[in-house]
Amino acid sequence: YNRSHIKLNNNQAFSLSARLDDSRINGNGKPLFSWSLGYDLLFALKGKDRPRMIRGGNLRVAIGRVSADGAQNYGYMNSIDSSAGIETPGRATNINRQSTLMSQIGLQVNIRDWLSVAGTYFHNATSYRLCTSKHLENDGLVTNNHAATVRNNGIELELQADILESSRKFWNIRFFIIFPRNKLIKFTDLQNSDFSLLLNEGKANSTILSYKVN
Repeated sequence: YNRSHIKLNNNQAFSLSARLDDSRINGNGKPLFSWSLGYDLLFALKGKDRPRMIRGGNLRVAIGRVSADGAQNYGYMNSIDSSAGIETPGRATNINRQSTLMSQIGLQVNIRDWLSVAGTYFHNATSYRLCTSKHLENDGLVTNNHAATVRNNGIELELQADILESSRKFWNIRFFIIFPRNKLIKFTDLQNSDFSLLLNEGKANSTILSYKVN
């Protein structure tokens, strides 16, 4: 693991981090690699002529990637209820590779010395290489390879207040609210997998339905 933070001057800073994890967190022979780059622009710093309502601010732009070989291996199996009926379709899924490209831009403003507000727009694109195995009615088995891409984006708002600070203790309150969205950008050969019953290209991966009863 390596992390570097370079302060170019009183108003600009640059950060770089990289991590290679060969532990068994994802299973044997499934390394995790990540890196990120960040740029910070500081404004209205203490000690300078500051606007009346702003005690300080930080504009940050960051980009990074997280990749894993076989990060998630899981299977969906048939389950049989008391009447010997199959509850769910039989399928097994193996994710061979997963990679996420992350980017964000955020702005934090210190309204008071003890109160700050921040907003961040994030845009993540996750690519998968996976194979699905589907059981047929004649007890046969068909296997397909797929490439899929999922996009997650949204806005995160944060309110932070420092309520107690001393030489031994520091207490603060943070309130988050996030407005996320996701969309399935691509799923090759989707019609030949059981996911065709659950997913649609260009649509959200999950939908919350509401009902009105008169």
